[in-house]
Amino acid sequence: MANRGGGQPGYKRVDPENEDHLGPCMRALTLLQRKFVIALLESPDGNFTEAARVAGYSAENYGSLRVLGHTAANHPKVLLAIEEHARKFIKASTLTSIRHLALVAQDPTHKDQVKAIGMLLNRGGLPEISHQTVDVTVTNKSLDERLAIRMKQLEALGVDLKPLMLEAPKNQPIDTSPGHEEQIEDAEFVAIEPKDEEW
Repeated sequence: MANRGGGQPGYKRVDPENEDHLGPCMRALTLLQRKFVIALLESPDGNFTEAARVAGYSAENYGSLRVLGHTAANHPKVLLAIEEHARKFIKASTLTSIRHLALVAQDPTHKDQVKAIGMLLNRGGLPEISHQTVDVTVTNKSLDERLAIRMKQLEALGVDLKPLMLEAPKNQPIDTSPGHEEQIEDAEFVAIEPKDEEW
């Protein structure tokens, strides 16, 4: 069969009716959907409407064909088949791509020679090693320190903080049960002598 696919080297046209050469995603499609995927991947510009026409979708007018093409291209199974087929094409083109990259790497007059050499080394298992140093400064200020800084900033802007201040209730019992220790900020301890009968 003729090589369509916009002159893409290494492209071998796929027969949508021969399931032996199709991947699982392509086999899951209807024959019309398979033809659409192949037409889409063979088209030079990936035009959904043209792919729908080539695949054999029928419509009364161009607008309807556009809708059919768009709908077909966005069908979940078709999207999976497009990805599957594109991966096959990329794998089949790998050797050709490497050859072209090697030609660039061997040409001392090519502007991208050094880049091509680096790409070949990277893909050949000898990647460039780079070291990065990251300096991180962590400030661990307590809530009180952060509030004091913020209050100074607000006062510098002329904000009167007195209406915002609340007086702490006096003689309020403090919950000292596990998990509530953070409520205790400052405390004084007084030793209490037990009474003789408590011994």
